[in-house]
Amino acid sequence: MRLGFSTHYYVYESLDTAHIDEIKSLGYKEVELWGMAPNIDLRDKERIERVKYCLEKNGIRAASFHGPLYRRISDSPAREWLYLSSSDEHKREESVSRNLEIISLMADFNSSILVIHFDLEEGAMISRAFDNFRKSIDVILCKNPKKGIRIAIENTNEHTTSGKLMDFIRDYPSKDVGICLDLGHANMYENPCDAIKICGKRLIHTHLSDNDGKGDLHLIPGKGNIDWKKVTKTASEIGYNGLLMLEIRKEASLEYLEAEKIKAILGI
Repeated sequence: MRLGFSTHYYVYESLDTAHIDEIKSLGYKEVELWGMAPNIDLRDKERIERVKYCLEKNGIRAASFHGPLYRRISDSPAREWLYLSSSDEHKREESVSRNLEIISLMADFNSSILVIHFDLEEGAMISRAFDNFRKSIDVILCKNPKKGIRIAIENTNEHTTSGKLMDFIRDYPSKDVGICLDLGHANMYENPCDAIKICGKRLIHTHLSDNDGKGDLHLIPGKGNIDWKKVTKTASEIGYNGLLMLEIRKEASLEYLEAEKIKAILGI
């Protein structure tokens, strides 16, 4: 297993060379790029090229991208969320289109995994939302211009626990669709180690953050109640050899973010 760093850490900032240099200084060699503005703004081609060059110069691989969840987070609280499960066809198609734009960009970065969410609009009917979500995934797979890129569906709520995701992806080939297990989310809705076992060979990606089992706090591992050594031991037992992608909120200090310190907490 390898440790990576998500640029979710800089979610309110336009990603640039200074951020990449900081990630390099912490000892990370792989990242997940947060595929939405202002972090990654598809309109800012010059900045994207600058980030790409800086990653290459520093020997850092953009292993994965997170698919867009909103138009632009800086517009909070008025920002509009994007739902692949939307019952509004126009909104659903916009979300699909934005994910396809990210997939096109991923090939330039030699990235292989796109993380997406099954999120719910207020008042949504669960069964209909899942139907809409499946329709979106089918279109993304059909129109995906870059073969070799896999979709990793993330567990985000009580409707996407490991068992429910396994039921949902059963009809999709493993070469196309798998699960991104967010261990922080799993800690809120199920047992993280049990979730790893349930996902088994369909586990292709992970997100790491800690919490108290009640709120999605995105804390540094070790600051919540997750038993991280047990988690990584379980992942090893099922043969998982992918990324452990750190996805945390910004800290006042970089002191505890060094890759070697996180690895010690994880026991890897």
